[in-house]
Amino acid sequence: MVAKALERIAKAGKPKPKVYTGDAEAWREMYAKSGVDAVFIVTPWEQHAVQSIEAMQAKIAVACEVVAGITLEDHWDVLRAQRRTGTPYMLLENVCYRRDVLAALNMTRKGLFGEIVHLEGGYQHDLRAVKFNSGEPGKPYGNKYTTEEGELGDMWHLKYVRGGVIGQVDDQYLDHTRFDPEKAKEAGRKSDPRAGGGYVDVEWNRPSTGQTETRLSYVEPIAGWEWVLGTGTYVDEPARAKRRIAQATEA
Repeated sequence: MVAKALERIAKAGKPKPKVYTGDAEAWREMYAKSGVDAVFIVTPWEQHAVQSIEAMQAKIAVACEVVAGITLEDHWDVLRAQRRTGTPYMLLENVCYRRDVLAALNMTRKGLFGEIVHLEGGYQHDLRAVKFNSGEPGKPYGNKYTTEEGELGDMWHLKYVRGGVIGQVDDQYLDHTRFDPEKAKEAGRKSDPRAGGGYVDVEWNRPSTGQTETRLSYVEPIAGWEWVLGTGTYVDEPARAKRRIAQATEA
C-alpha cells in the first residue's frame, strides 16, 4: 500500500515524502520531529484515539477520520485532550457534504418538512470492502470466512432498501467460501439482494416506552438520488386505534 502511494506521488511529480515504518509504533517517531503542523489520521479505527491524543499533546493539529475512538471512554479522552491542550481537532466525515445530504439540510432549513419534533435514522452503508479488505489489488475482501462448510457467521444484521441496481439488502453474512479471483471475488462475504420497495419489519426503539419493539414500515427508493422514503407504524398501533374508535362510538 505504501509503495503504491509513493508511486502515485512520483507520477504526479511531487516530492517524495518521509516514510515512517518498521513497526506499529513508527508514527510516534514522526510526532517527535519538529516542524509537523498537522496530521491526517486515516489509520485503523483502534488507533484513532491514541494517535489523536498524542498529536494534540505535541501541539500538532488533528484531522481524524471517523470514528474518534472505539469506546465511549475513548471519545471522552479525545475531548478532554482537546480542551486541555487547545490544539485544533476536526472529525472528518465526508458524507455530510454529499449532494443528497446537503439537499436534505437545505429543505429542513427552509421548512419544507414543517416543524420537526422527532427524527429516527438508519445507517445504510456497505462496509465490507472497508472492514474485510486484504490490502491486495484484485482481492477486495481478503480471506476471512467461516471454517466449516454450511456454517454461517452474521457480520451484522441489517434491513434496508436502496434503489437502482443496488436493490434491497436484507442481511450481511459470512460463509466458508474461499477467495478466488475468477469464481469468488467476494470470498465469504454475502448479502440477500431484492429489488424495489416493499414492507420491512424493523426492531426499533419506541420513544414513548423506551423499549425496542417491532415496527412495520413501507419503504420506496427514489430514483436518481439513492434516497429511501418510508413510513411505518408499531404493530400494536392499529389495534389501539381500533379500540379508541370503538370506545368513542360506544360513548
